[in-house]
Amino acid sequence: MKKAVCLVALLSIFAAGAFASPFFSGRILGGSDAVAGQFPFAVSLRTLLNTHFCGGCILNERWVLTSGHCMMGRDQDAINIVAGSHLRNSGGLVFRSSRIFTHPNFNFNLMTNDVSLILVTTPFFWTNNIQPISLGDAEISGGVTATLLGWGWTTNLGSLADALQWLPTVTLTQDECRSRHALAQRAFIHDNTLCTSNAFGQGMCMGDTGGPVIIGNSVIGIKSWSVQCGLVPDIHARVSSHR
Repeated sequence: MKKAVCLVALLSIFAAGAFASPFFSGRILGGSDAVAGQFPFAVSLRTLLNTHFCGGCILNERWVLTSGHCMMGRDQDAINIVAGSHLRNSGGLVFRSSRIFTHPNFNFNLMTNDVSLILVTTPFFWTNNIQPISLGDAEISGGVTATLLGWGWTTNLGSLADALQWLPTVTLTQDECRSRHALAQRAFIHDNTLCTSNAFGQGMCMGDTGGPVIIGNSVIGIKSWSVQCGLVPDIHARVSSHR
C-alpha cells in the first residue's frame, strides 16, 4: 500500500478530470433494496476470491473513493472493483486496482482522515449502470436529509445484503453527535467528520464501510465507523474537509 503525498489535492484534481475493530461497520440496518441503475456510482470492493469487504464510489474514469481503514493491509494488486450491479452475488463488471493512495494523515488509532483513493488499471466506461458521482463541496451542518448506501449486514444475525441497501438519514452538528455518544467515543468525533442519525434501530453496522453518504448526485461523506448498530449516530469522513 502506498500513501499519497497529498490526498487533499488529489480529491479535487481527480474528481474534476480490514482490520477488525469494534468501531467498524457499514450494514444498512432497516434499509431498502436498490434497483438496477438507481445508484450507478456505487461499487463493491472485493478480494481476488470475490469476497466483498468494503464499499466505494466512482469519482471519474480512473478513480474510486473509499475509507482509509478499508485499505489497511491490502495489496494494491489484489483488489477487484465491481461496478455496474446493485446485486452482490451477480452481474457487474470487474476492474482491477493498480495503486492505492491513503490520506497521509490517516490515523487508525484516532480514526482521523479516514479516506483513500483507488486507481483502476483500465478506465471505467459509462453506461446506465456505471456513472460517476461528484464531490460535495458544501459545509453540511445539522438537519440535512441525506442517503446512506451499503451492502453490509441487514440483520443482527450477520447476513450480508445481496441487493445494495439505501436508507434516508439526517445530518447532525458535531455537538449533537458528541452528546449522543458515550464519553469514550467522543474523542473519535472530529471537526472533519460527518455525523448522521436515523430512526431508532436503523443505520450502519458490521460489513460495509467505505460506502458513500450522498445528497442528490454528490458524495458528502464516506462511511467510517459506528458502535451499537442503529442506536447511536453513525460517523463518516467529511468529503468537503478533504478536498
